[in-house]
Amino acid sequence: MSTSVSLEKQRRCGTETTDGALQILLTDAISGLRSLQASTIQATLTSPPFYLLRRYGTPVLWPDGWEGELGHEPHPNDFVRHLVYVFDEVWRVLRDDGCLWVNLADTYNNKQGKRGTTNAPNGSDGRFAAGGRGR
Repeated sequence: MSTSVSLEKQRRCGTETTDGALQILLTDAISGLRSLQASTIQATLTSPPFYLLRRYGTPVLWPDGWEGELGHEPHPNDFVRHLVYVFDEVWRVLRDDGCLWVNLADTYNNKQGKRGTTNAPNGSDGRFAAGGRGR
């Protein structure tokens, strides 16, 4: 489901624009990005879910056939593949003069089953960087 937020609601949320051009999409990343025309976004700032750290309750059917939440794939390589799907769409909608900032950290799982973002051997951030090369 995609929703444009009214200018009045933008004012209340502190997201007012002078021309009302701000649009907030309340949807999963793939559907939201696919609803946008190519080369229309000037800036994207995002912090995708870190691998296996949070549940957002929004399972998605991915192009590779897997259904589930971003960040809860069975293997870090699957997570990176899904990030690359998302950022292929970001690249499509980004204008030639556009910019993209991504906050992505790696995670770890220790022997006690605890998870975190330091001393992270899963390697998903490096895999993401490698997966995006040449695109």
